Amino acid sequence: MSNKFFLFIGWLILAVGISACGTTSPAATVPTAAPASATVKPTDAPPATVAATIAATATQQAPTETPTASSPAGSVSFSEDINPVLQANCFNCHGGEKTSRGLSVATYETLMKGSQNGAVINPGNPDSSKLLQSILSGKMPKKGEKLTADEAQLIKQWILEGAQNN
Repeated sequence: MSNKFFLFIGWLILAVGISACGTTSPAATVPTAAPASATVKPTDAPPATVAATIAATATQQAPTETPTASSPAGSVSFSEDINPVLQANCFNCHGGEKTSRGLSVATYETLMKGSQNGAVINPGNPDSSKLLQSILSGKMPKKGEKLTADEAQLIKQWILEGAQNN
């Protein structure tokens, strides 16, 4: 959401909060009309204290840049987080009837079965998981765009959490 939205919400919260508290202190009074000499434009910045409150609220509600899990308790979900990444980036070579090196990402079970060279996921140990190491080294995917750092981090977290079928 835009900063203008949060600015508007902040002003709205401030106005409602001041009117609800019933105080008549000069600091809490909201003038009903600005003096003729003071022209307020919609683009004028709010006072520093209001801006700080709005910024703090916006920071708490703003989405983060790091990957987030869809499942409860912060755990990474195979079905909601990992499988979509694998299907979008790996399925062309490792799915359906085409399974390069015997590795299929079509289902959790086939992924965990591994390739002709053995397991590609070592639950709880991302550093020894061949799938993640191939992604991080840039070997995979061979065709198409490489996974983003966020996608790779999500896979790493899923493996670290035990690579559950959730």
